[in-house]
Amino acid sequence: MARTGRDFPLPTLRIVCLWACIFIAVASLACGQEPDPMPTPAPPTPSAPPTATAAPAPTPASAGYGPTGTKPPVRDVAAVIMAVREVGPVIGDPATGPYRTSIRGEFGIGDYLFMQQDGDPMSPMLASTWEISSDGSTVSIQLREGIPFNTPPVTPNMDYGELTADDVVWMLNRHNLVLNPRSSAGDANQFAAFFGEARTTGEYSLEIPLAKPVFFGLPLTEMGIHRAVPAVESKRAFDLLGPDRIQDISVGTGPFFQRQWTPGESGVVEAVPENWLKTAKIEMFSVVQTPASETRVAMLASDLADAAEIDLSDVPNARLKGLEFIPTMRPNDTVTVSVVFVGNLWEEFHGRTGEPLEPWNSPAYERDYAWIGNPWGDKSQYTDTDNPDGMSDMEQARLVRWALSMAIDRDHVVEEIQAGLGTPLYIEYIGPLYPGWDPDRKVVKSEIDAILEKHGCADCPTHDVWSPAPGREWPWRIPLDRVTSEELLDIAGYPRGEDGTRFEIKIVKNPCETGDLCLDQANAVADAWEEIGVGVTLLREQMFPIVSGRMTMREQFWPLVINCIVETANTPLDWPFPPHDTSLTRPGWGCGFESEFLAKMQLKITSERDRGLRESWHLDVADWMYYWQLFNGIAQQPKGVVVNPDRIESWSARSSMLPVWHRPEFIVPAR
Repeated sequence: MARTGRDFPLPTLRIVCLWACIFIAVASLACGQEPDPMPTPAPPTPSAPPTATAAPAPTPASAGYGPTGTKPPVRDVAAVIMAVREVGPVIGDPATGPYRTSIRGEFGIGDYLFMQQDGDPMSPMLASTWEISSDGSTVSIQLREGIPFNTPPVTPNMDYGELTADDVVWMLNRHNLVLNPRSSAGDANQFAAFFGEARTTGEYSLEIPLAKPVFFGLPLTEMGIHRAVPAVESKRAFDLLGPDRIQDISVGTGPFFQRQWTPGESGVVEAVPENWLKTAKIEMFSVVQTPASETRVAMLASDLADAAEIDLSDVPNARLKGLEFIPTMRPNDTVTVSVVFVGNLWEEFHGRTGEPLEPWNSPAYERDYAWIGNPWGDKSQYTDTDNPDGMSDMEQARLVRWALSMAIDRDHVVEEIQAGLGTPLYIEYIGPLYPGWDPDRKVVKSEIDAILEKHGCADCPTHDVWSPAPGREWPWRIPLDRVTSEELLDIAGYPRGEDGTRFEIKIVKNPCETGDLCLDQANAVADAWEEIGVGVTLLREQMFPIVSGRMTMREQFWPLVINCIVETANTPLDWPFPPHDTSLTRPGWGCGFESEFLAKMQLKITSERDRGLRESWHLDVADWMYYWQLFNGIAQQPKGVVVNPDRIESWSARSSMLPVWHRPEFIVPAR
């Protein structure tokens, strides 16, 4: 019999039982006495939630959950509990908080200026219109009127008013790293790269100077184009609560508000009675921190949770217990994992400011690493002595990266490690499920040189690099071919030694966007490379702040198994590849390799009005990246969770770069 969820006015009982029992036997429900419940709202009056439309007219401000707002109606399910890897901090003020995602957008507390709809990542959300000036120097944004900021129970009797241009301008300027050098917001670098100082032009209108023309889209979307997902904040909440208190309280215009939050333990958000865009079908959404994937499965099977983040390798076991894996976004919303060949620093000058970078002084160039191409000649810190006759270090390292890629058994990763969910991936930029993917496409050296010349990069370090096989075709769909891998390493000047080893490499692994599954994916890569004579050491290092700090400084040189920056295949064909693979995000975080060609193309594609040209140039960049193999793609997996099908029917949220799941208002309870 399906549970209605109305056994408990709040999810407290199951949460407390969980913590009392989890260390004894997760499969048992013998929890003892019922704990004192959290304060609960008065019994609600049943009413049907409104139906959302594609472009709804906002309701008056009084419809929000304000200081005198009505209590939520009874939903189809009173509470949904999800077991998650980690319950992070609230981060009510991202500009001064830790460099990580706030709960505001992910949990439906806040909204964005733009969202993905019908393939357009710039569809209006809180904004109603946007327009770039004819000379590309400014963008004007008009906001919807009458959108209220909700008052959470943790700040009773506070009135945060409605959204105005003051809120958006205040947020943009505080986050911007150029305007506020102390900003630690996750979008600080993006705002610095794209925006000048924003200003209001009316109560609901604003104007932002652009550092460069940006006709593709702005870093202001739920989708996360340009790798920014800023949910709009309330300036009035910051002013009323102060900089210290606001860090633990998230205020927004979304379909949920924060009820209680304990980082490292649990959190609860509650649905507002009627949201201007989409009212939730559940009353409460709770998360409980449970680090081990197998424990989260046991919680589901023991009725301690309704949904859970789990490693895909645990899906078969979950299915045996009557549980189901469901996608939480669109079918082509995926989490990608690749080997990222950091340390390939091929820009002499900053792509935006022109400032000298002196990349040859990086620790990546203190010695000769087989996978790092060095175009800097006499400026290098070492003397290169192992290149075959006539072969540059750039070509030698390219052949090495191709050999390593062709050794990876991607089908094994998908079928055995990911339980058959997802697809192989060959580079992070484009692959199966992406628009423009062509499994039969191949690239040759002459085509890459022509692309570089077409885009004004004839003097770039990757142009006209001598190859021992200039007519060789390099496929987009990279096969498992360890015989060819060994041949390429021989050609590159790395024969097997007496002990069978060609060279040594270290791989940095950690629980990345795919969780602990990322560790298994890294192990599979290491096993594959050992098969072709590469000695591999796996390094377990903390990503934040250790490895991430080295990537920010462009000092990391051991490759990493992570998702670097492209976090969904559900992107339009004309999207510009991330600036994080270039110097454009300096002095902020980057993926650890840089290319003058990629920097030029990022600026060129974003500033082009013609969508057809943007699409064509997008494919040019994809061809270049396949040829130079700065990523060895491994696999992409669907964004989703495992659920009790008696509790949850579906969860199909809009597309976002946020990993695995977001926006619980899209949960459809089982009937």
